[in-house]
Amino acid sequence: TLDPAQVSQLPALDGVTVERYPGYELVLVALQLDPAKNKLFTDLRVRKALLLGIDRAAIVEKVWGEWARVAETLQPPASWAAGEPPVRYPYDPAEAQRLLEEAGWVLGDDGVRVRQGQRLQFGLLATGSDPSRRAVAELLQQQWRAIGVDVQLDLASWGEVRRRATQERDFDALLIGVLWDVDPDQSSVWSSDSFFDGLNFGHYLSPDVDRLLVEAVGTTDRARRIELYRAIEQQVLSDLPVLPIAFPDVIVVRSERLQVPAMNALVVRTRAGVEQWQVRADR
Repeated sequence: TLDPAQVSQLPALDGVTVERYPGYELVLVALQLDPAKNKLFTDLRVRKALLLGIDRAAIVEKVWGEWARVAETLQPPASWAAGEPPVRYPYDPAEAQRLLEEAGWVLGDDGVRVRQGQRLQFGLLATGSDPSRRAVAELLQQQWRAIGVDVQLDLASWGEVRRRATQERDFDALLIGVLWDVDPDQSSVWSSDSFFDGLNFGHYLSPDVDRLLVEAVGTTDRARRIELYRAIEQQVLSDLPVLPIAFPDVIVVRSERLQVPAMNALVVRTRAGVEQWQVRADR
């Protein structure tokens, strides 16, 4: 598999095709909701303003081009539980600024908002060695500055990001990609049981979501599970513990001689059904 930057560098090769498949990765910004670590994001108006202040379509175009789509949902496009966005947050910097004003954050002389002597400032932890992560982080910094938010980029190695995100929970905001499983259960990220040994990076707590997650994994009725996951998605997107950015596609370079039945992102990721792959001998 390749990232979009590598695709543009590929020479023209006979007998080789570049293919794309809807993937399972969600690139998002997790917000620190533990008041013992950061009180800035405990106000829902601030969280909404931050998402409304992101031009996600522009970010997708500049970073991934045609190889990704804006994430308006939490279930990936490839999931059987995927549906229409239950809550929409179009790019609306004017509304973002109105919400910040309503929350008491007034514009200072230097263009950064202030409330009771505190600047609207936070750090954004991201993997500096990943070109796409760095590019997204820089664009977020620019777009948020336009609504009066001062973001300090905290670029680190993947090892440090992983340690601080999953073990120490040491960040204000975290730019990261979450790779969902084929099953639509997302308990590892939204459940309060995942505070300390899961991917609930920002300490999100919703008793309703906890209850729905338990019910969803407790039934084998697919229609009922879809209904429950839609309810979970609506609640999480209303609470905004994370700011969804994009769903990158899975990009594959494949020899035309290689025949793979029903190729998709899951096959690429797991090599499922590899025993059925065939190589034509006529080329």
